[in-house]
Amino acid sequence: MHSAKLRDRRQCGILLSSFGQVLNFAQTRYSKAYDQYRKALEYLRPLGDSHDLAWLYSHIGYYWFDMGHTKKAERYMRIAYNMIKRVRKQVDKDQASYQERGMVVSQGMTQMSFMTDRFMGCIQSSLGILYTDIGRAEEAIQYHTECLELRQIIYGFHPTLGSCYNNLSEAYEKSGDLGRALETARIGMRIKKYFIKDPSNAVIESLITVARLTTKTGGDSSYALGLLREAYEMRRELGLPHMQAAEILHDIGMIWYRRGIYQKSVEAFQGAIVMLGQIESTSRQRGDNLRMLGLSLQANGQITDAAEKLTNSIQEQERIPDGERTEEDAVKFATTCNELKVAERQLQYAGLKISRR
Repeated sequence: MHSAKLRDRRQCGILLSSFGQVLNFAQTRYSKAYDQYRKALEYLRPLGDSHDLAWLYSHIGYYWFDMGHTKKAERYMRIAYNMIKRVRKQVDKDQASYQERGMVVSQGMTQMSFMTDRFMGCIQSSLGILYTDIGRAEEAIQYHTECLELRQIIYGFHPTLGSCYNNLSEAYEKSGDLGRALETARIGMRIKKYFIKDPSNAVIESLITVARLTTKTGGDSSYALGLLREAYEMRRELGLPHMQAAEILHDIGMIWYRRGIYQKSVEAFQGAIVMLGQIESTSRQRGDNLRMLGLSLQANGQITDAAEKLTNSIQEQERIPDGERTEEDAVKFATTCNELKVAERQLQYAGLKISRR
């Protein structure tokens, strides 16, 4: 009876955790996802270390990452990582004990070993993504490399390797090695397209990365635009609104801005801001797009509107929690303030006033 109750408790926790992951993955229902995670913790935490609890902590960490709270994200991801290492150690100990006694390792134990490695790779990947985002590129490269090597062992040639290469490319990009980043991203995109023929978040991710790196390395911007349009159409088929769509529109805007076609960059950044308004987004994301919209408007001769958007960008950047601000955030904030001063001087010269909506 006691065993049955524990099994039911575990199953309830897993179901709540899985439902939360679905809501989080949709990138439009973050707060409801967190509610499911909290309920799942109530069921799983009393049962002690397990794959399921480590997996849940990892997803709670990724929830906080999506919300822009990187310190909370790291704390939960580290809890997950340390727990899955303890589980791995216990699995190895149990298998060694069986072998020492001349017993055959059961199929269940083999499956347990596989699941441990699978979850370990996912948690390594999450940590790598987090460290890339906060500028700790060397740690990101380490975790993504370990994830790639582990998945090559447990899966062989497999579609999940595409995401490993894509994530690794973003870490190389953050480290400043753009050539290696682009080369790695292309490998990831080829692997994904080899295995995945239907619209997919994973393929969209690679299309975005290769497009961005192509432009950053001085490559063919028309080719990059083609990749982004392919990504947006794929995202549209999968469903809108979505964070990926906002990212695509932002990157399209950046290409038009660099080309000097400012009306098109204005339209793209406006689209990204509308998309972010339809989902749960962060102040950092909104601030970045408002800044680029302001600069595009300024370059297009719409100085009053530009000053308003730059002001809105500064307001969003100020909403980033103190403990979550990075050096990159500080540089961007100072840059935006200077850009606003330029716009205000232009308005002053023309005898106009800035709108403070």
